[in-house]
Amino acid sequence: MKKRSAFALASVLMMLALIAMVVSAMGSLGVSNLVVNASSTHGHRALFAAEGGLAMALSSLTYTTDLPAASTLLGSEDRYEVRYNANYTAAPAADAATGLAIPPRSILVVSVGSCCDGASLRASRQVAAVVQRTQGQFQVGALARNVSLVENNGTTPFTIPSYVTALVPPLLRYFIPSSIPSGYGHPTMDAYDSGKIAGAPDYSPANKVQGFSEDLIATNLTQNAAPTVKTIQVQDGSVDGRVKVGPGGDYGSMVQTSGAGTIKGTGGALSHALNMPDIGTPPVRPQQSGVLAHPLSGTVTLNPGNYDSVLLLGGEVKLRSGTYVIKKIGALAGKISFDDPTGNVVIYCSDNFDLVYSDTVFNTTRDPSKFKVYYTGTATAQVVGGASAYCTLVATQASVMLVGTPAKGLFGAIAAAGNLTVRGAGFHFDKNLQAPGNFAGPGRVVVLGKVRF
Repeated sequence: MKKRSAFALASVLMMLALIAMVVSAMGSLGVSNLVVNASSTHGHRALFAAEGGLAMALSSLTYTTDLPAASTLLGSEDRYEVRYNANYTAAPAADAATGLAIPPRSILVVSVGSCCDGASLRASRQVAAVVQRTQGQFQVGALARNVSLVENNGTTPFTIPSYVTALVPPLLRYFIPSSIPSGYGHPTMDAYDSGKIAGAPDYSPANKVQGFSEDLIATNLTQNAAPTVKTIQVQDGSVDGRVKVGPGGDYGSMVQTSGAGTIKGTGGALSHALNMPDIGTPPVRPQQSGVLAHPLSGTVTLNPGNYDSVLLLGGEVKLRSGTYVIKKIGALAGKISFDDPTGNVVIYCSDNFDLVYSDTVFNTTRDPSKFKVYYTGTATAQVVGGASAYCTLVATQASVMLVGTPAKGLFGAIAAAGNLTVRGAGFHFDKNLQAPGNFAGPGRVVVLGKVRF
């Protein structure tokens, strides 16, 4: 009996010892899990802060053409710090701090997130992304080598281009005017947003950009080409926005206002040189003979194609949606119209571009991204504005002269490899052209790669 009791007691003691060991192990495991869970929570919070910093950085890159300053958000517990490393060259580069590669014309954004308990750092995580800005074709309203705004006092009529007379049959030369008046006006430059109100893209008080924070004029030059000639001259009229000179350039010595000219926005230097818009390659197709419109011809509907010339002495040339390749374009009267809201027109002009008659461009869609002109000639492109001149113009080798009145100017943007002269015309930059593909809204940044560490 005693042996059985002793055996039972020993069994109970062993069971109790085993239970104690299990309980002890479970307790240790629980404490370990709590430590691991706390560490994991701190890491997640730090990563969340880093991701938040990266999101804010990408938003800043979306809404500005300059490189934002490094930013820090400090809190009682969590924080992020963001820095940028831009590579605007055509060769790859590397970030010294992280060793990450930065492709050509890209920006490395690094966001460091921290989880803190008061003054104690509990965890830190980093998120890095390589991004490229994919702005629309126009980052500023007017990009040119030199820019001048002058009064249009009506004393300088247009000269009739000699190629016009040569291309017009003798019987129709009666319609060629001896001269074309240029009108009167004081130039104005401002910005509006055609994507602000759905279905109402017009330049209007409701769509006009308030304040003077938009980049309206820019040059890549970093010093004056001639000692006595300023790179940007506002001799008359008003620039209701910012003016930028080339990277590192001295704004004060390169920009001048005189007479009644005013610049209402701030001035400064670009953070990097701006590229001319990419115009692509014109399609190769059989060339057709020239098209001549005059008062007796009425409306001439033109299909997309390659043409030797398009001349207007009156009447109307109506464009269908598509791409046109035209050697010479001259308009002494009449209009070139487009009215398809579902399509768009792209015009490649290689030799001469002279629209020296008011209201020649008649784009009833009121969307300048739907009427693009790419001029590759070397003679100065002459354009007279109009009340429906919603278009963009890129002159890859030439200067541009925009003439008109405040009510009849250009709604869109201009980029010229040479000089830009705005004589009396209203120049209204559609900031919606900054968006990729000229679509509405922001979103001008593409993330090429992302890493967490």
